[in-house]
Amino acid sequence: MLSRQDHEKRLEGDKLMKEGNYRGAAKIFRHLLETLDRDGQGNRYALFHALLCLGDFKEAEQLADKHSADGDELPFLYGYVAIKYLKFKLGYLAEKELDTALIKAFQMNQFVPEYLLLLRTSSGLPEMQNPHSYTVSTRSEALHYVHSAKDVW
Repeated sequence: MLSRQDHEKRLEGDKLMKEGNYRGAAKIFRHLLETLDRDGQGNRYALFHALLCLGDFKEAEQLADKHSADGDELPFLYGYVAIKYLKFKLGYLAEKELDTALIKAFQMNQFVPEYLLLLRTSSGLPEMQNPHSYTVSTRSEALHYVHSAKDVW
């Protein structure tokens, strides 16, 4: 269970993310991840997103490698796609490696790309019905992910 103080810190980090203060948010999420016994609040994902927004891809990859036991956590999989896409565009990565990352992420949840595309349309993302509950590999998980990571994309 999260203490009131830690819960308030998490809310502060979320607020900083919404304001575009990714450095301040990363500091808070890093502190929570280092000091809490377990990460039931998804601080590793929040820190990962903040690091991606800051362009600190090396630390983001290290975080994902450390905190993703089997490498099959949706935020990390699609985050890897973002990192690998940028590396590909800069000429540091072969297209085959990008394709492999995209296929792995798509196999985990095929609905994410649809919602990512909606970020760029006038209709925008639909609202989440229950933002704290979703089933793996479903539209609700994809929508939850895209809402939480829209600054990355």
